[in-house]
Amino acid sequence: EKDSANQHYSEAKKHREAFDYDSAIHAIELTPEPMRSAEVRDYLSSLVSDRDESLALIQTIRESITNRKLDDLLPSVIRALELRGDRDDLRKLTKQLQERESKLVQHREEAFSKVNDLLGTGQAKAAAELIGKVRGVSLDDNQRKLKERILGIVSAENELLALVKDANGDGVIDAEEVVQLIPVAANYLALNPAHK
Repeated sequence: EKDSANQHYSEAKKHREAFDYDSAIHAIELTPEPMRSAEVRDYLSSLVSDRDESLALIQTIRESITNRKLDDLLPSVIRALELRGDRDDLRKLTKQLQERESKLVQHREEAFSKVNDLLGTGQAKAAAELIGKVRGVSLDDNQRKLKERILGIVSAENELLALVKDANGDGVIDAEEVVQLIPVAANYLALNPAHK
C-alpha cells in the first residue's frame, strides 16, 4: 500500500510538471485517504488550488481580452503562464502585452517631458489635459507628485477664474472685489509663476 501510494505521488508530480492538474489530482486520489501522508495531502491541496486559480485566471483573461480591458492584465497572464506553462497562447499573449506596456511607458515618458515644458510656460491646464491622456501604465512617484501639483494649480486657476467672473458679473470690478482677488491671484502666481 505504501509503495502504491508513493507511486501515485510520483505519478502526480509528473502530471503536475506537464501542467495536467486533473490527472495529478486523480493520481493522488487513487491512494486511500488514510494512506496519504501530510506531505501528500498538502500537495493535493496545492494542486487543487493551482488548478482552480489557473481556470479562474484564464477565464478572467478571456473576458478582459473580449472587453478590451488590457490595462493591468500582464501580471495575471504571467501568473497564468506559471500555472499553465504548456499553453503557447499565454506565451504569445505575454509577449504582446509586454510590447504594449513598453510602448505605453515610452508614451508616458514623452508625455511627461511635454508636461514639464507646458508647465514651464505656465500652461497648467494643457499639462493636466496631457496627463489625462496617459493611460494603461502606472506613474512613478515623481510623476504622481507632478500630476498632483498640476491638478492643484488647475484647481487654483479655476477658483481664480470663477472669482474674476463673479466680480466682473456687473461689468465692473469694484475696489472691494479687487481686495478679495489680490490674495487669490498672488497665491495662484506662487503656484504657477510662469502663467501669463
